Amino acid sequence: MSVANQRTVSGFPHVAWRTAGDVAHRVAERLKASMPSPFDGLHAIGVDETSYRKGHTCITVVVDHERHRVIWAHDGYGRDVFGQFLQTLTPEQRASIRVADGEVVPEFLRTLVFARPRGDDQFADCTFSPSLDMSR
Repeated sequence: MSVANQRTVSGFPHVAWRTAGDVAHRVAERLKASMPSPFDGLHAIGVDETSYRKGHTCITVVVDHERHRVIWAHDGYGRDVFGQFLQTLTPEQRASIRVADGEVVPEFLRTLVFARPRGDDQFADCTFSPSLDMSR
């Protein structure tokens, strides 16, 4: 057996529930430490807000276009929620963003500009464009 959950392992002879849990936590920490950050090497991101539960609850989603995956999502919408995303990035990670697209990008452009370090002249060559509405 190569993979087993904590309950299965604790059923083995002479293995306590707590011991199995401790081992699982140590393995998870090692794996987490060896994984690269999803925010490293961001160059092209997409930002979109969508609603669920019959339009009453919104979520903001940020995707990495180069790796084709969601890198961040949070309940809510607007500049403050996007600001929370930018706060999770280091200054180097924010500076690496070159292209941002989405229907809400013009609103977030101001947030992204002010999130850059002062005196950063790299922002001049960034591209921001509205994305196509793929739902039509």
